[in-house]
Amino acid sequence: MRMPQKSIFAFFIGIYLLVGFVPVLIMGVESFFQGGHFSLALYSEIFHSVKKLQLFFQTLLLALSVTFLTSFFGIVFGLLLERTNLLLKGALLALFTLPLLLPPYIVALAWSHLFGEWFFGFWGVVFVEFSIYLPIPLLTTVILLKMINPKLEDAARLFLPWSKVLRYITLPLIVPSVFLVSLLVFLLSFGNYSVVNFLRFNTIIVESFVEYSAFYNYSASYALSFLFIVFVIILLIVEKFYNAKKKYQGVFEHFRLQNTHLIDLKIYKIPLSFGMIFFVLFTVVLPIALLIVESSSLHTYVEAFHLAKASMLRTLLYAALGGLSITLFGFVSAYAIERKLFRFVWAMDGITLFLFAMPSTLLGMALVLFFNHSWSNFIYASSLIIIISYTIKYSAISNRIFLANMQQISPSMEEATEMLGLSMFQRIGYITLPLLSGAFIFSYLLSFIFLLRDTDITMLLYSAGYDTLAIRTFTLMANSPLDIIAALSVMMICMVSLPFALIYLYFVRRKNDSY
Repeated sequence: MRMPQKSIFAFFIGIYLLVGFVPVLIMGVESFFQGGHFSLALYSEIFHSVKKLQLFFQTLLLALSVTFLTSFFGIVFGLLLERTNLLLKGALLALFTLPLLLPPYIVALAWSHLFGEWFFGFWGVVFVEFSIYLPIPLLTTVILLKMINPKLEDAARLFLPWSKVLRYITLPLIVPSVFLVSLLVFLLSFGNYSVVNFLRFNTIIVESFVEYSAFYNYSASYALSFLFIVFVIILLIVEKFYNAKKKYQGVFEHFRLQNTHLIDLKIYKIPLSFGMIFFVLFTVVLPIALLIVESSSLHTYVEAFHLAKASMLRTLLYAALGGLSITLFGFVSAYAIERKLFRFVWAMDGITLFLFAMPSTLLGMALVLFFNHSWSNFIYASSLIIIISYTIKYSAISNRIFLANMQQISPSMEEATEMLGLSMFQRIGYITLPLLSGAFIFSYLLSFIFLLRDTDITMLLYSAGYDTLAIRTFTLMANSPLDIIAALSVMMICMVSLPFALIYLYFVRRKNDSY
């Protein structure tokens, strides 16, 4: 019975590779051929171009700056919100998540209207991407802190002050997993198109998009991202080597939402609380408040709703279906990797991250070339291509969430039930799934948010009559007044407020039940 059940995992992974990795591989191979003959002309031109090499390092500097800032402040703010007696922690944590609800170009639009022309450029992009991606490492830190077995910290506190407990116990336990999430932030920043394009900061991704959109030169567009792809592969190797030494099994417990001993900030409680409140008000509330003020008229919202009501329904449908697909594939790949179901399954983690790192323009081009045929027109000409592209693009998020959680579940728990004669699916159903219920919720929520605000890949693949709210807003920006755009942005926030409220109430109830 084991082989058929393993074959189901192999089937899902095979489908993912066929429709995701194979199209990119085909397009990559074609970039080495010119006129039907093998040629390195495209790559030779890039390596001999000072401008294009400069663009690559310019993009690299941007991504590293955003990653460092979000990781550092994410860990610090996560510790303050989860391990101290800071004021208004629940409200602050909820506000920190708000930038994730908007497409990045909307945040850039709000800030540019506030600060004007001087905001355009490198530091404007860094600031916008920092405010957008900060919730990712911050929320990861908070969740990991909730999962740490409190006995470890309690034992250390008998002999050490809180500062050393954090330094020698808490931080070493959470940093490896935060490092994995920071890698995702790096790739998001490196491959971002909408913010850098809107704020007029040229990167290698913008240059690649120009080759595609202006000259329809697919091979040149892929070749421009060659240095980025090589860098990602090197980064994956370094990360694998680093993470192999950072296994912490048995030190985490599944979402222990219970009372823990909080750090008493004493005289620093009020200043730090007001500092955090000011930071959130400036980086999060202010741009959203600008959108609300700009769209304060009821007539504006009525007009915006009339323009985009069909797009809103499609957005919710695509995000709901895409979130389910991403979470399913994320769990399947993570389980196969962690339990080593197949000989070469370890490569799946790198492939999902590689596809996530691929600029949306390149991934979209690969899918167009692969599905734009008579045999696959029923996929290409429908919304199914959008769901497929979402699954391919964002499965790495779900995969990393499940991997980070499954590394803390001892395989001996399943092995014990295997000795009782339970099949693989029974072991998964009785042991693994209950322990990963929180990871399923978090994976679906984060996937839902990314899909709700996705612009780049949807813009390349949607057919007439299948646009989303983010696409509708983007296309209306050229000809519609700012108040309509602001109203559509506020409506986008409202669309996800209810799911966020339900998730928050779910965790609060679990916390109360654990007392």
